[in-house]
Amino acid sequence: INLAATKADLLDRGIIVQLERIPKERRRKLQEIWNDFEILRPKLLAYIFDILVKVLQIKQKGGIKISNGLNRMADFEEYAEIIARCMGYQEGEFLRVYQDNIGVQIDEAIQANPLSMAVMELMDNKDDGDELDKTPTELYLELNDIAETKLKISIQKIKSWPKTPNQLSRRLTEAQ
Repeated sequence: INLAATKADLLDRGIIVQLERIPKERRRKLQEIWNDFEILRPKLLAYIFDILVKVLQIKQKGGIKISNGLNRMADFEEYAEIIARCMGYQEGEFLRVYQDNIGVQIDEAIQANPLSMAVMELMDNKDDGDELDKTPTELYLELNDIAETKLKISIQKIKSWPKTPNQLSRRLTEAQ
């Protein structure tokens, strides 16, 4: 299933779950899955409530401290780390996986934004340590050229592509 959310703001509020295709010999009919779920439901519900009680006890004691700073969804991040610990995962394991997921989100946002791809191409082709010293018009023209020639993107067909140098700043801020 392709990633439907491509706007950075929406990606920032979600988690990307990459799944593998189920091999043909392991596929099941929906009714069989529901039958198995009905058997598991009471135990699953009890497990969820047991974890919830533990989570609420930790929150009542002040929660946990996240040492490397909070991400955008700070409350979710704290609750999810507490839940993971209550489920038996090592301290910080959820936070590590979540941080990796944020990296995937950033990659997806860049790949979904032609302007971001052009900026990445521009930065990849400059020498390390060199500063980019261009006027907005020069930068606009260079990014247009990169998109058209190197990335083979028809910028006239892309609504989000800046049409003038003064629109470039706003679009770069959105991409950032």
